[in-house]
Amino acid sequence: MSRRGDGMGVRLRVTLVVVGACVLAAGALAPTHAQSGKAVTKSGRTDQENRGEAIFVQRCSVCHLPKLEDAQGRPAVRPFKSFGPDLKGLLTKDVDTDQVTAVRQFILNGTDRMPGFQYSLKPNEIDDIVAFLKTF
Repeated sequence: MSRRGDGMGVRLRVTLVVVGACVLAAGALAPTHAQSGKAVTKSGRTDQENRGEAIFVQRCSVCHLPKLEDAQGRPAVRPFKSFGPDLKGLLTKDVDTDQVTAVRQFILNGTDRMPGFQYSLKPNEIDDIVAFLKTF
């Protein structure tokens, strides 16, 4: 018999969160065309930023879940703790190259609490993640 707090329940909730995020990301990735002719989505992001969001949802969001809010914009209680910090606002559009380099190295090499992705992500995929983080 399964109890609510056991490992299977946590895995199921994490899976549901990830699937929900993928569904939301898929809806946000439907392209539209801006007046300039550059492909953007409904969210106003570029193709690179959208690719970065898709990779982030697939590879990073399990540990770096954004803070939840209820319908009134108040912080919502999460049934489980996120493994890593919320990365919202980590980078901005006008970030300096030193900070971008540091984030790239962090993604590549990881830490004792985060795996490195140097063998599983291509350089252009890391570029895409960084582009997304600047909009996140």
